Amino acid sequence: MVLAAAMAACDTAPGPEDQGRGPVVSDLQVDPPAIVVASLPEGSVSGGRVTVPMTISVRASDPDGDLASVAWLLRGPDAGSEPVSDGELALQAGGRFGATVNVSLPLAVTGRYTLVVFASDRSGRLGNEAREAVDLLAEGRPPSITTVEMPERVVRPASGAPPVVVNIVVSVLDPDGAANVMRVQARVNDRTTLLLCDDGSSGGCNGSAASGDAVAADGRFTLTLQVESGNAPGANAFAFTATDRSGQTSEAVTRVIVIE
Repeated sequence: MVLAAAMAACDTAPGPEDQGRGPVVSDLQVDPPAIVVASLPEGSVSGGRVTVPMTISVRASDPDGDLASVAWLLRGPDAGSEPVSDGELALQAGGRFGATVNVSLPLAVTGRYTLVVFASDRSGRLGNEAREAVDLLAEGRPPSITTVEMPERVVRPASGAPPVVVNIVVSVLDPDGAANVMRVQARVNDRTTLLLCDDGSSGGCNGSAASGDAVAADGRFTLTLQVESGNAPGANAFAFTATDRSGQTSEAVTRVIVIE
């Protein structure tokens, strides 16, 4: 490795005293920043995986002059997921480190991947991290809301009577796959944001609150509300949007519920 050879050549000469400072990485660049499966050359997809060349370049230095290695890893869209690929970068011109590598990603897991680059010195000390997003998209188009199921009017219960349960169901279609839908929400009267869930009412989407969703991961997102006798009468506008893992958002669909 070029970096290892460069470091070995310096071992015989006196260097600056190690002050205990970690390496610094900056100006991370990645190409391509987005991978659209539909636009890839023939042969890029095989066995349920997408293989593409990726060029990584970063500036790295060490204030103590004992930089040892510069490494990278690529994490999937899900929080806490194990890296899907990793490696080391070689010393290049101008104090930069880089490599062009073939990265293999699971076709079914579209969304925003995170490239993380970090460096270590000869004592094993780590410095900061540089991060860049890499989007994997099947078609590269945002999700869309196809239907909204909700009542137009709700009559408040009498004083002391149980609240009226209102179920709102929004169907979402994403050309990059159902798993690519990250968030479906309703903006109520342009003041309050409520989350809709496709979790089978497991409670995992809205914390401990049950969503009332019937079937998990079927593309139908549910919000359950309760109208009580003390709720104010009048019209309430719900603006629904869906957002995918790469941050693309659908056009808003607005519906109104009148509380009587």
